[in-house]
Amino acid sequence: MDFRPQFTSDEPQRWAAVPFGLLYGALAALGWGVGLAAAHHGFSVGFEPFDLLFIRYAVATPILLVLYRATKRSGRIAKTKGIVAMTLALVGGPLLAICVVTGGRKAPFSSGILIEVAALTVCSIVLARLVLSERLGLWRTIAMLALSARLAVLAFTSLADGSPEVGVGIALFAAGGLAAATFAALSCRWHVDPITAMTIVSSASLATFGPYYVFVGGLSRLSAIPWTLLLEQMVCQGLIAGLFSWIGFLYAARILGLVTASFMPAVTPAVAALITMLISRESPTMLQWGLIAFGTLAAGLLIANLHAKTAVSAQNS
Repeated sequence: MDFRPQFTSDEPQRWAAVPFGLLYGALAALGWGVGLAAAHHGFSVGFEPFDLLFIRYAVATPILLVLYRATKRSGRIAKTKGIVAMTLALVGGPLLAICVVTGGRKAPFSSGILIEVAALTVCSIVLARLVLSERLGLWRTIAMLALSARLAVLAFTSLADGSPEVGVGIALFAAGGLAAATFAALSCRWHVDPITAMTIVSSASLATFGPYYVFVGGLSRLSAIPWTLLLEQMVCQGLIAGLFSWIGFLYAARILGLVTASFMPAVTPAVAALITMLISRESPTMLQWGLIAFGTLAAGLLIANLHAKTAVSAQNS
């Protein structure tokens, strides 16, 4: 059971792989958008950032372990160097969780998570150039600058009416985006297949974050929440955003290259905004619509330049 397209030679089949990469990337953007919209709804009914992170790890980890065994990857972690596994576990797990949870206590989560997604996009592109030596080119550079401008506007609007503590929270969310981008870049650099990488990260996160969550009384808070709302977050955060979206994004990075795949999250806020409108009938502000259009345009510029070098790397799995 393998979700990757199989090719006997990369270059002749490169373009045949592109639709698969776009599909994986589109599913990742859609899944993260669902996760953002569900988080927005969750906070309105009593969930906290701590709760959603625990739900994500508690749901994704056992599923990944079963999937890991079902796809016969048992020997891959054993073959993965200790320093590689530890680094991926750190940057993609506890470090990312600490940034998001601490940032959510100092700044509005709804604004901060958009900062994290924007930082993930920009930092992934930069790291793809520095770590993976992927080429940018004129249009990719223009698109990256557009997304960097969007990140700056998001940060400025979040800080405009906030206290210094809000500034610290926004910086932590941006650091969370950097940690996620580092995890993606290193996974590609070290040729760790997505299911193995996510199994390492989710297991390490649950092992370190789970006991603390239980110790501070998180389970008692979850037990007071209606099971229908809890099930909604389990599906949206644990299954869709925490599992399928990340695996899809990492596969897209392996097929299209991290630069191209990194533009997929740019459309995530648009997906989240549309879902939120359908669920709660809350319309985004004109500024938010502008930022959504800006990010979507940048992603369109990148996709229009798929003639650039892609990165089918099935032989390195």
